[in-house]
Amino acid sequence: MGGKCTSINFKKSFHKSNTFSEKTSILSNKLDNIEKEKNNYNINDEILNDNYILYQFYIDETNLNENIRVLSTNQENSKYLEDKIKLYHNNKEIPFTEKYIFNELNNDKMIIKFEIPIDNISCLFKNCKYLFDVDFSNFNCKNLKNIKQLFYQCILLKKIEISKISTQNVIDMSELFFYCSSLVELNLSNLKTNNVTNMSGMFQNCSSMIKLDLSNFNTSKVLNMSNMFNNCSKITHLNLSSFNTKNVLCMNGMFSNCIKLTYLNISSFNTEKVENMNSMFCKCCSIENLDLDSFKTNNVKDMGEMFSKCNFLKKLELYNFVTKNVTNMKMMFYECQFLNELEISNFKVNENTNIDDIFSRLNNDCEIFVHDKRLCKIVKENNFKSGI
Repeated sequence: MGGKCTSINFKKSFHKSNTFSEKTSILSNKLDNIEKEKNNYNINDEILNDNYILYQFYIDETNLNENIRVLSTNQENSKYLEDKIKLYHNNKEIPFTEKYIFNELNNDKMIIKFEIPIDNISCLFKNCKYLFDVDFSNFNCKNLKNIKQLFYQCILLKKIEISKISTQNVIDMSELFFYCSSLVELNLSNLKTNNVTNMSGMFQNCSSMIKLDLSNFNTSKVLNMSNMFNNCSKITHLNLSSFNTKNVLCMNGMFSNCIKLTYLNISSFNTEKVENMNSMFCKCCSIENLDLDSFKTNNVKDMGEMFSKCNFLKKLELYNFVTKNVTNMKMMFYECQFLNELEISNFKVNENTNIDDIFSRLNNDCEIFVHDKRLCKIVKENNFKSGI
């Protein structure tokens, strides 16, 4: 393939290490040792159009003999994309079906060229575990509706410039950054979410993320926020006071395993339609205060493990909680070891509601304000203080 070459600045990395491993945890830990350099990426002009993505992989001697995944399409998306994109590896076109490349050292540059505008790039880089850098500056698909799992388990990406992607029509952002375990920061200020209905698992397992500014998020149409921040284990502050949650049905696992979270502002949450709050704050083991005054729980059916292992909570006031439709409260307050006061005087537990271990391993000195007969019996049997 001849033709003039255009030089484009692109990040390049070199690293030689005998300890580099396929295993995701080790890969993530090695990132700080990668030396980054800028490199000119020479591309034949005849390849380029006004709609393409540049991306690059981490290659060294340790994974030199591996088949490196360069593209990942889900079953429903594969046929849709087949005649709409072309793949180029070092200026040579490769078949769409060839989703792996067998490497030579530094032979790591890829282009996805979009022949026509498309509306679905879901799973495009899913499980591309050696993906190191992505450039969307020449990506011009304006009618995208689905970007779910776009960077699913891209464990080497430390930074993603996603502001160039036009998302005003996107409906599904579920698991968008799932298990991007090396991702430290994200600029989401230009991300349009006004039509998104699914944000489940959006940042799940972003275990290196330190800060998230979501103040510009429009969440008025979102139905599912389950596991949205699950295992964001380094975030300490999260201000979601701008979130509109009036249509959300699922919040299960939303903040689960946010083990360093000390500040959480969800004071504006409207939970009138929520049906599932299972494990919502489970293992938020550093937070001392939760303001849930805005919560309305008339439609909630599952509160199992909702506050389980919130070890540092001192006081919990749930006087506004309506529990008439709840069928699962199993381990709801399990191992809240420093809880001194629990206000659940409005709780009403049905005969068939699972309340197994609801107060197990709770602080023995905790004063529990409760009127429900089944719960009162457990309080008495375990010699907890009974509030008036």
